[in-house]
Formats: sequence, C-alpha cells, structure tokens
Amino acid sequence: MLMRTLIIGLLLLVAAACEKRNPEACCVGEQDCASAGLPVGTLCDDGRLCRGNRCVEVTCETSAQCDLSAPYCTGETASCQEACSANEQCPGFGQSSDDAFCEAGACVACRPTMADCDVTTPVCDAGECRKCTRHDECATSVCRRDGSCATEAVIAHVAADGAANSDCSKLAPCLLTRALALAERSYVLMRPGMYQQAETVTILGVRHLIGAAEAPTITNSVAGPIVKLAFAADVTLENIKVSGATSGAAIGNGVECPMGTNATIRLVRSNLTGNAAAGLKAAGCTFEATESVFSNNAKGISTIDCKGVVNRSVFTGNMSQGLVLDAGLYAIRNSFVFRNGGHGIEIFPNVPGNVVELNTIVDNAIGVGCISDGTSTGAFANNIIVRNAMNVEAEPSCTYPGSIILGNDVSTLKFKSPDVAPFDYHITAGSIAVDQATSASMAEEDFDGEARPNGPARDVGADELH
Repeated sequence: MLMRTLIIGLLLLVAAACEKRNPEACCVGEQDCASAGLPVGTLCDDGRLCRGNRCVEVTCETSAQCDLSAPYCTGETASCQEACSANEQCPGFGQSSDDAFCEAGACVACRPTMADCDVTTPVCDAGECRKCTRHDECATSVCRRDGSCATEAVIAHVAADGAANSDCSKLAPCLLTRALALAERSYVLMRPGMYQQAETVTILGVRHLIGAAEAPTITNSVAGPIVKLAFAADVTLENIKVSGATSGAAIGNGVECPMGTNATIRLVRSNLTGNAAAGLKAAGCTFEATESVFSNNAKGISTIDCKGVVNRSVFTGNMSQGLVLDAGLYAIRNSFVFRNGGHGIEIFPNVPGNVVELNTIVDNAIGVGCISDGTSTGAFANNIIVRNAMNVEAEPSCTYPGSIILGNDVSTLKFKSPDVAPFDYHITAGSIAVDQATSASMAEEDFDGEARPNGPARDVGADELH
C-alpha cells in the first residue's frame, strides 16, 4: 500500500513538472501559438521579446525595433520595456504617430491637463482627442455643432444689466440687443436673469443663443411676439425661457417664424411658457424642438406648411392644442402630451411621410385629431393614447398600429403619478406597454435619452422602462 502511494505521488510530480511553462518559450498570436504548441497568451516577461518562439533580450535604438509585448525602447537600458518613461520613447511599437506623449507608462495622443488637441477634436478623453459634445468641455463654454470649440472672437457675452456699448467680452458683457447687432458674433452666451425687452427681439443671420445653467428668461413688455426670425435666419435657442408674450395690436407668440422668411428655428432644452398665443408659431419654416417644454400657452406649437421635428419634449397645460400641425412634414417622437385644453396633437397630413410615434398622450380634451384630405394617410404607431375626453377623432385614412388606446381605467399602464401633481406618466414595472411596440420604428432612445429597446422589443409610448 505504501509503495503504491509513493508511485502515485511521483507520477503527480512528473505531471506537474510537465505542465509548468518553460519561461524561455513564447508565442505571438493564435496561429504562432498553435504552430509552437503553446497556449495563446504565452508571452515573455521582464521586457524580453519573442523571437522564434524564444524569449530573448533585445537592445534597441528606437521603439520601432520592439514588439507589442514590450513596445517602448527605454533610454536608460536601450532595451524594450512594457512601459515608457519619457516622451522621446513615443510612439511605441505599432502605435500611431499621434501617440507622442508618455503618460502613466503609456504613449497617448494627449494629456488631460495640457493643450495637446487641435480645434477640430479639442477634448482629451482617455488619452485620445475627440470632438466636444457639451459646452462645459470647452474653455470658451461653447461647443459648436461640428464638435469643435468656438473661439472668443465669435462669442458675445450678455447680461440682463449689461452695457449698451461695451465690446460684449467676458469681462464687459453687453445688452442682448447690442450682442445681436454684432454680425460676427454668431454665439451669444446669456447669463442668468430676466431680459425685459421693450420690443420684439428680431434675429437676423445665424445666431446661437445659449443660456447659463439657470436658464435666462426673455420677455416683452409690449404686445406682440417676444422673439421673431428675420428672412433666412438660422436661430438656435438653447436653455432659454421665453415667457409672458401678450396680444394686442400684434399677436403674442413666444417665438415667431413668419411666412415668407424661410427661416430655421431650433429649440434645445428650452421652455416656452405663459404666452398669450403660441409658444412657437411658424409658417413655411423649418423647426426642431428637442428636450423642450411648451406649457400654459394658448397653444404649444402652431404651424402651417412647415418641416418640423419634435423629440423628447413636453406639452402640457396649454389652453387649446398641445401641437397643431397644419400641412407640411413632421416627425413627433418620444414626447409627453398631457392635460391640454384641446387636442393633444392635431395634424393635417397632406403629404406622405408624417410620423407620430412613441408618444404618451393623456388627459387632453382630444388625444389625437388627424384630419386628412384623402390624398395622404397617416399611420401613427406605438403611442399611448388614453383617458382623453375623446381619444381619437374618427378619420379612416389615419391609423394607429401598435398603439394602446384606453378609456378612463389606466391602471394597467402603471403610470408613476397620473393623478397627483407633479403628474408623471412614466411607466413602471408590470405595465402593459412594456415590450409591446409592433412597428419597425428605429428610434434608439426614449424621452429620457435611455436606450431603446431595453428587452426583446421597444415599449409603447414615450418612456422605455429601465
């Protein structure tokens, strides 16, 4: 018995010795490892390189003489090492010529505290230069739509109590009207405050008005629109509140894009509220509304013959329609439309291609009114249209595939807070809207910017449950 035990022990020792890796053996890549009969990942240590499946010391003059396992030629030992120690050793073997800086033992294209990136890709992120996506990634606080940072030469700084004749610099902010008169200053940075105008603010050319963290408010002390676009203007209002327009001799729209101007208006994270007529009134214009709120106006958005996109926005408390879209081409997605005094959405689709999908339309006088001239149809998919006094106006050429249309009992939708202010129509676990979208919508995000789908299929309505 003792002899048998000793024999088994010796066999195990021999097996273990056979399995121990030869520290001099190595391979690079799956094919090389297979040819050498070695496991993938059999690499050299101590800065040695793999040459002919053997680990050897290699002296070098540049990192180009090294390999991926030890890509840096160090000046101290003239040997290839796993980590760099100076910029002169960059780029390492196999790296781009852009990787010119040694940072934390690796060659990278940029360092976070240094100005290593150019204007086209100004942000240093994990050692790589990329385009900006937020204003706070730029020293000037302006990230342009092309991902570059704007220079101070094209920025006007304004304040509610700014000077009438200053240069609109950061140290000497000016009035809003002064900034808009400077044609070369296409970006207007607005500090917090109430911008009380005594006339309509007419905007010409290309202008991007950007509000500070606490959105500034623009209002008008006389009757008429607060902001008006001139001919061919291209205007963006970002994080701006437009409020308090009154009607008299002129109609009190918050923002107005008149017929014949062929202008473009973009509303980004803005709030159009408490205006006597429409929050946005547009005719023959192009508009976009993203992450914006239209509340307590006579109408939220009122358009005719426009091309428009609405995404991730809120329409609530408007005296009549949340949106009234009279002829044109529109895409309305991922938005909450609730508690408006008239239609949530009223649309006249006189051309093919209109889209009203993945919206939550609740507690309005009428949910959706689709009025067609008979030449064009509307298939408005995957909306939640519930508990409106009338959910859908009868129109045979307009259909609602995949939509959930219910009367007063909305318990199966499991809204967060449908009856108590602040009203919240996000869905919760167990909702009948989960994974029930049926059309081929390609929407990749919901109202909150969260990914669609989060499961086997998209959820119906503005909210994707996460």
